[in-house]
Amino acid sequence: MQLRAAAAALLAEQGFGALTHRALAARSGVPVASTTHYFRGVDDLVLAAADELAEQRLARARAVVAGLPRRRTSAAAAARVVARVVLGEEPSPAELSATAERYLQAGRVPQLRPLVAAWNAELRGLVAQALDACGRPVTPARAHVLVAALDGLVLAALAEGADDPVGAVVRPLARLLADPAVA
Repeated sequence: MQLRAAAAALLAEQGFGALTHRALAARSGVPVASTTHYFRGVDDLVLAAADELAEQRLARARAVVAGLPRRRTSAAAAARVVARVVLGEEPSPAELSATAERYLQAGRVPQLRPLVAAWNAELRGLVAQALDACGRPVTPARAHVLVAALDGLVLAALAEGADDPVGAVVRPLARLLADPAVA
């Protein structure tokens, strides 16, 4: 549906606060009445946009994992792969912010929690598959820690104004990958 795609684009570019019926109508070129017909309230709009964005991001992550050659890599190379799986190829700061914002928004909109939980669960599985392809198999618990650490590292990089937020996470993530003591 075009409205879902437009809502997801608004979310990715401007964050959850940008999701209004008026903004969606302007973005998609339809009357506001059309947006309110499909999305009765803002929460419905937020759910649809987040669901669409999650599916887009997960489809890209699946493609990254499917295209990985099976070979042992360094911790740094594996960290770059994990970043590509979780964050995408070259995410903009706005896209990274919207992705991180899903946690805060799920705290405000309880209906988002199952979607965020499912999104994260699939990401953890994809990270485990990617690391297995990199010759660095991990347990589900370790994949959980790695995804959570990556999320926190990205959030800190954004908050500190890092010029390259993705690049800023690779070195500490590589340290986590290299240290078998981190569960």
